[in-house]
Amino acid sequence: MKLPGRASVVRIGCLVTVAVLSACAYLVWCEMVRSQRHLTWHRMVDDRILALAERCPKGVSRDEWAFYVHWTWNLHGNHGTYLDFDPAERRAFLAKFVGKLQGEVDVKTIDWIWDQYVAHSKGGAHYSMLYRPTSEDRLRLFREGNLGRYDLNDWLERRRRP
Repeated sequence: MKLPGRASVVRIGCLVTVAVLSACAYLVWCEMVRSQRHLTWHRMVDDRILALAERCPKGVSRDEWAFYVHWTWNLHGNHGTYLDFDPAERRAFLAKFVGKLQGEVDVKTIDWIWDQYVAHSKGGAHYSMLYRPTSEDRLRLFREGNLGRYDLNDWLERRRRP
């Protein structure tokens, strides 16, 4: 049996190297596409959460509504991440959220958002136990002034920024 010549080994080595590098480049490209899709989704959800600032319902003070928007926005920032929120649920969540914004918005809307993160993000349930603004404990602490001040104008201004 004759062994391949040195030139053949070099050619095979080059072909294997090109194939491996091509496969790696393809995987990186796929990851970049997925990441960009997530970023687009994240910004769209972020925009809708900020849109809530303009929809303070009757019977809810402006400061309390700012409190709800603040903690919901934090929830999204912490658990709407690329690795946290279930990619298979992103599109449906956004579509339902858009639908909710077309109707009347109230504290139930805030709870719905939190429920979605509990159901579809890895850390949403734990975060909800600690920080859900509509929970009795968090609302009591807010009303007692133990959680700082929340100004709806800050959120309205953030909404207006490009």
